[in-house]
Amino acid sequence: MPSLPAQISDHLNHFIEQAGWAGALREPLQADWSVKTFERLQKDNGETACLIVWNESADPFDRFLTLADVLRKEGLSAPEIYAADPENRFVLCEDFGDQDVSAALETGADQKKLYGLAADVLDHIRLTFQGNDLDLPAFHGGRLHKTKDFLVSYYLKGSPEQVEEYNALWDTFEAKQPPCPKTFIHGDYHPHNLMWLPDRKGLKVVGLIDFAGAMWGPAPYDLVNLLEDIRRDVPEEIKPEMRARYCAQMSKGDRAVFDLWYDILAFQFHARVIGQILKLEREDLKIHLPRLERFLKEHLEKDVFAPFKEFFSAQGFSL
Repeated sequence: MPSLPAQISDHLNHFIEQAGWAGALREPLQADWSVKTFERLQKDNGETACLIVWNESADPFDRFLTLADVLRKEGLSAPEIYAADPENRFVLCEDFGDQDVSAALETGADQKKLYGLAADVLDHIRLTFQGNDLDLPAFHGGRLHKTKDFLVSYYLKGSPEQVEEYNALWDTFEAKQPPCPKTFIHGDYHPHNLMWLPDRKGLKVVGLIDFAGAMWGPAPYDLVNLLEDIRRDVPEEIKPEMRARYCAQMSKGDRAVFDLWYDILAFQFHARVIGQILKLEREDLKIHLPRLERFLKEHLEKDVFAPFKEFFSAQGFSL
């Protein structure tokens, strides 16, 4: 964990003291791609809390506080906020422990059960948030949507002109598709960001974290993140079952639109991540490149993506 500047460290120590955690043992916690700093605080009596320090470039601090409260009120497990300092961007919140859904899967938990619960949480969110009453930023035009061109920029090392042509192709392609239904999207919904809380009941066994970047956007996006995971091979037989579970209350027409946009968003998601790994020069993440390459090749064999297959061929790109 990077050390904090002295002035911030002094403010942080005061914050911890004011929150009633002076003298607590402080243990650094690792984060995956986050620019935030995490620590676990533990009192002598064994009580723990999670301390988060927001980097200036991180997701909105105030949104995290608001959404944590909203998600809990809607019957989901989001961290309870114990104390917050908006000026210095510190928060002390509930500690969900160390076992995320990914760890539970690795230790032999029932995959169908865990993925099913994660899909049910998304379905609950979709049915709960019917309008953008929380004034969340739009997915389309935002960072996650724009950076689908990382595939050409960083992985294929295309020229600015090729990137521009690729983006224009996407604009034309998306404009021809039927509108995608929108909902609250977490934006980074995968097993490492879902905590396993087996002592709780119902949907609360899935703990939600890292949701400050939430957006208002296409309903399939979070399910894509869950099932088209870059870090693990999700069993192929689970994917259609989870999609059907999520879409159980949709009409036939709505399901067809959902399936179309599921494929589109999966392509965009993998295109962004494969380029992001190279952009960040993260050697530890390059082990995921073969899986991403396989996903992209599978996408390009689908009829709907014929314009992109033609584009890559015409540009001399090899995927």
